[in-house]
Amino acid sequence: QGKIYYLASNGNWSASDKDFEVSSIGLLAFSIGTNSSTDGMMAQGFVTLANAFTIGAPLYLSSAAGNMTNTLPTSGWARIVGYAVSADSIWFCPDRTWVELA
Repeated sequence: QGKIYYLASNGNWSASDKDFEVSSIGLLAFSIGTNSSTDGMMAQGFVTLANAFTIGAPLYLSSAAGNMTNTLPTSGWARIVGYAVSADSIWFCPDRTWVELA
């Protein structure tokens, strides 16, 4: 619950990670509950989290599985997944573009 997942080729949701292409460039969703089959996955919307994000700043996939960060990655894949609208709320809206970083 409260993490970012990608839809794997086997049809299951797996935790995203900016260091792996397959989990960075595909369909992303935010886990609403602990079971994707019964609780569902959110493709876009507002979420409140116990984090300290920089208001107005973009959020990127993190190397910590399923997490996001305000820090622009310097390696792996850079993909914006949303924006902080307050210190603990985000607009989750994964961009359809990404960049591979050297």
